[in-house]
Amino acid sequence: MNHVLRVLFLCVFSVLVFGAGATQDDPFIVPKRDSLTLTWDNVNTMPIVLGTLKILNPADVEVLEFSAVPACDAVAKTCSLLLYEHVKDLPNGLYQCVLRVEDNIGNQSPWSAPCWFDKQFRDLAPPGGCILTWR
Repeated sequence: MNHVLRVLFLCVFSVLVFGAGATQDDPFIVPKRDSLTLTWDNVNTMPIVLGTLKILNPADVEVLEFSAVPACDAVAKTCSLLLYEHVKDLPNGLYQCVLRVEDNIGNQSPWSAPCWFDKQFRDLAPPGGCILTWR
């Protein structure tokens, strides 16, 4: 199993992420981007064929679970899942997520440590009154 049990979950969102933490007191702030992605270090030697993500509210109540085939980069030793379509309908607010991966022969890792994020999707009005001037 070559340490499928050692999933190192860095929870790096490959979007504009503000904040340095991933705790309940210092969550990642997640803006509205259709490229919202969860990326983690792949410390496994076996190919990862499935990632399962659970999203829970601050009271540890599961609000969403989904599984998908992750995009893995063997050179960078990272894997990632696109999140936007799964989280776009959740209300804005604080959430925690945990991840479990599965290799190509069916071994599953335990759930990762929780990673906290603050979903802040807002629709902004387009700018108006744009004028070109010469000075």
